[in-house]
Amino acid sequence: MNFSNFPFKKFNHTHIAFSNRESIETSYLEIKGPDAQRFLNGQLTSDVDALESCSFQQSARLDRTGRVKSFFILAKKNDEEFLAIGEKELIDFLKEDLDKYIIMDDVELNFKNNELSLVFSYSGPKSFLFKGIYGGLPCYILESNDVEGKALSEKEYRDLALLRGIPLLNLNVALDQLVTDTILNLNSVSHKKGCYLGQETVSKIESRRGGAHFPILVECDERFPHYTLGENIYVNEERMGKVLGATEFEGRKFLLISSVRKFRVDQMRMHLDDVSSRVHYIPFGGDFSHDEWVNHLYEEGVKVFHQESVEKALPIFKEILEIVPNHEDALETIGVIYGQLGDFEKGISLMDEVLEANPDSIMAHTNKSLFYMKMGKIEEAEEEKAQATVKSFSMFGKEAQAKKAQEEKLENEIKELERREEMFKQVLEIDPEDTLANFGMGDIYFKKAKFDEARQALESVLSADSKYSVAYVLLSKTYLKLNDEDAAKKTLKKGIEQASLQGDLMPANEMQQILNNLE
Repeated sequence: MNFSNFPFKKFNHTHIAFSNRESIETSYLEIKGPDAQRFLNGQLTSDVDALESCSFQQSARLDRTGRVKSFFILAKKNDEEFLAIGEKELIDFLKEDLDKYIIMDDVELNFKNNELSLVFSYSGPKSFLFKGIYGGLPCYILESNDVEGKALSEKEYRDLALLRGIPLLNLNVALDQLVTDTILNLNSVSHKKGCYLGQETVSKIESRRGGAHFPILVECDERFPHYTLGENIYVNEERMGKVLGATEFEGRKFLLISSVRKFRVDQMRMHLDDVSSRVHYIPFGGDFSHDEWVNHLYEEGVKVFHQESVEKALPIFKEILEIVPNHEDALETIGVIYGQLGDFEKGISLMDEVLEANPDSIMAHTNKSLFYMKMGKIEEAEEEKAQATVKSFSMFGKEAQAKKAQEEKLENEIKELERREEMFKQVLEIDPEDTLANFGMGDIYFKKAKFDEARQALESVLSADSKYSVAYVLLSKTYLKLNDEDAAKKTLKKGIEQASLQGDLMPANEMQQILNNLE
């Protein structure tokens, strides 16, 4: 994704001061002691053991039935000191509830007075207490209310929460609601770690079809349909779910709806009150990672380097090194810039750093050779040129090895395909309607470009089992290969309906994307 197309770029270098929030009081609970990490990991929904020092994660506290009792930011100073940050009523409950479970644990719970701010930033401030991901955006927690950059209003923060999935009480999370029906299930619950209070219920729901309801965004064309917050909204007289919130962002209109499974398909089109609408998963706009931000900076730096001046490009590449100190391309480009400015010693030093990051770099030796030549050090220049030549030959050898390995991999894949084909044929001789074997043959025929045979096998699968979601995906692709777009569309629409009803969201989303491309 290009950062210029990222809808939330305007939130870069913005912040919110916890103590300055309108009508919302923030509290801080310190959890401290030799047993703090082990204790918290057994009580909270997040994987506390995976949390690094000076970092934060989102977490929650449930009751035995898997219902939400509290949720908050959990920040880790070190293995023995943690800080829970959240709305006062949620933190008050957390302290009272956790106190009941401290029996033999060496843990203390104490309210703290802090003045902290949450900063959204890809580059990051030079000094911070904690860092983490919040609403799919990189964030930092600072010990100050006096922070540079734009302060978000409560409405801006609420809109960001609605669109990006930041948990807010009575927006996308309600107390005593099953956590699997809330946005917390997306960002505050670990489904891999061991036991915590309410985990048995959460695991049962997740291992079946997921929550009966879950927040999604519906983008409405032209206008909002008629709706009432907290009331159900319908698609062709069929209940979709309750409207939790609404906002306009960048000229686009969005409803936040706690939707039933059938309509939780990304990019699904529908009509709400005769308004053409489309489903979006949360976080809206997808994620724009630190790596993508670094790539964006590098592309901007190169553009400035070529179109403006090396002096203007230099700070951009230096910003990259503040984020990724051993970024090879940035180090090399800065070295080239210093070379162009006549500071050959500095350029050589940076090329040495490139070689520390990547000992196989050919360009680092080439640039060093050029710099030494301009300094009149012919012997050193020839030595660097020789090393560049040696590494070039080495690179060609590695490329030849990689090509040979790829050819061997392809040969093994063909052998495995033939083995599977023989196995499925043996099964079908015993039971011609075996769905697994017919699907397997359909997949093999498709890979061999025998599309008519693939169609017959996959139609047999769906004739025997109309709920076989992945068969709809492959059959629709087969119809497209056979240039039968109408049959592909019919298959996709039926497949999306079946998959969404069963909670098979991965095949449902894939089919919806194919259908959108066709329409």
